[in-house]
Amino acid sequence: MRAIQVKEYVKGPDGLRVVDLPDPTPQPDQYLIGIHASATNFFDLLQIRGKYQHQPPLPWVSGSEFSGVILKIPSKPKSGGKPKYQVGDKVFGASQGGYATK
Repeated sequence: MRAIQVKEYVKGPDGLRVVDLPDPTPQPDQYLIGIHASATNFFDLLQIRGKYQHQPPLPWVSGSEFSGVILKIPSKPKSGGKPKYQVGDKVFGASQGGYATK
């Protein structure tokens, strides 16, 4: 996948670089989402500078808000039943790693 990975804190978006990373492998209770769009918020700008109160350990893929399509559903959902969303469903959300795509 191609992603904006933060290996060290930068002064601003101009310091970010796109890198090639292995495709993610979701855990049995996780979805895999193909990102189609991602937003940039003040939170993201603080985080890439290392100035947000909660920082993931380096390196990490930035971007929190995203929209996309479900590529893979959980094989063992946390609810124990059928997954709420199915492959091909359009979704949006917020989670670390929104600046990534296949």
